[in-house]
Amino acid sequence: MATLPTESADQVWLTSKEAKKVLKVSDCHLMHLRLEGKLQFRKEGNRYFYLIALNTHSDKELT
Repeated sequence: MATLPTESADQVWLTSKEAKKVLKVSDCHLMHLRLEGKLQFRKEGNRYFYLIALNTHSDKELT
């Protein structure tokens, strides 16, 4: 897991692969959540990192 300065006690920055696993979504759905502004993200080079709440287990809270 990547640790970036803006994470809080209950949130963590995850790679795309980790975020897909935690949210139980596909690549495509993760991209749509990002484009719709439902996920806070950061791009470093060609990699995306997503700020995910530790208690999030699916994307039902996002839709």
